[in-house]
Amino acid sequence: MIPGKPEDSELMFRLHSEDEDELMPPPENGKSLTNEQKKILEDWIREGARYQEHWSFLPIDDPQVHEKNAKTQSDHPVDRFLARKLLNEPFSFAQQSDPVTLLRRLYFDLVGMPPTPEEAKNFLSDSSSEAYDKLIDRLLIDPRFGERMAVHWLDLVRYSDTIG
Repeated sequence: MIPGKPEDSELMFRLHSEDEDELMPPPENGKSLTNEQKKILEDWIREGARYQEHWSFLPIDDPQVHEKNAKTQSDHPVDRFLARKLLNEPFSFAQQSDPVTLLRRLYFDLVGMPPTPEEAKNFLSDSSSEAYDKLIDRLLIDPRFGERMAVHWLDLVRYSDTIG
């Protein structure tokens, strides 16, 4: 494809070919493009055929973590990115939840059930600054996490089998 020159484009040649061996899409596939769709592609090429690669194919960016500001004094990088966005907004962060609330939220989100009294006691008695991160790591390797994450997929498969 030569941007700006649809008349020299292999794509345009194949879309308009009379030869079934060169025609795209191939006739045996049972699909074809309308004249309007072909015109859209031709116009796109004439206009320079600008194409933005899908984000998943781009190299991973390593953004600089912003400094703390008036919106948050959090050390967490995500909070600092959000705080930078919120600088000129009337919004602010909610107060950090107490450990019991964090514990329950995490358990319900990751494994779909509340912690046992023993699990709660273990977390609440850990006064280290890494207690929450350690709990996340433990829950991510818990078989209940995998079961919970698979439920949505299994529901979709079941729906597809019967309805899709």
